[in-house]
Amino acid sequence: MERGNTPLPPTTGVNSSQTSLAVNTAHLASAVLLCPTFLVGVLGNGLYLWVLGLKMRRTVTTLWFLHLVSCSLLFTLLIPFFTISLLMDFHWVFGTAMCKFLNTCISVAMFTSVFLLTLISLDRYILTHHPIWSRHHRTLPRAGKLVVGMWLASFGLSAPYLAFRETRVVDGGRIICINNYALSGDWNGAKTQDLGRRVHLAIFIVRFLLGFLLPFCTIVICYVRQHKYKHTVLENLPHSCY
Repeated sequence: MERGNTPLPPTTGVNSSQTSLAVNTAHLASAVLLCPTFLVGVLGNGLYLWVLGLKMRRTVTTLWFLHLVSCSLLFTLLIPFFTISLLMDFHWVFGTAMCKFLNTCISVAMFTSVFLLTLISLDRYILTHHPIWSRHHRTLPRAGKLVVGMWLASFGLSAPYLAFRETRVVDGGRIICINNYALSGDWNGAKTQDLGRRVHLAIFIVRFLLGFLLPFCTIVICYVRQHKYKHTVLENLPHSCY
């Protein structure tokens, strides 16, 4: 018999059980790590919110970080739902409505965090390079409107989860929470799969550009400009000031 035609040994029940045990062990280890993450996240973010919201004077800077911590707390509060699903081998028991709602909340928190970090970088840059303009235009009401606008923009970018996220019953009666970009029950149809890929690609491009590339470039440019400005100021100082 030729070597290339040698049949592979059949998969035995022992190998299958070992694989299942390894997967369950990995899920259990992940859940164990998520539990202290949830506790520390809730306590830490809750403490930060209490200090920023009640113990510090309300300024533009504290407003940025107040909402940034709120995003982190929102994300942390959702950990138990996904931990339960993880322990059940990704079996979703919370229903279709919660499948849509929880994933939308995660996306909103993510986008708002990214937008706030970008806004903080821009704020630092404007304070450094345009101090007079900042003194007259950098006000708390305007900052509040910017924050509200970012939350609304984040919800708009996360709205596809409300439309496309749904539950599906797979082999063995297990329910999973996944995206159905074609909005069709015909999961295996050629036209349905092609439409789903096109919609998925369009959403991915928009989220990549607005949620990563544009904020990343903005933050890097602000940092580089501030770094150059700092060196320029230091070089122009008299030697006696060093």
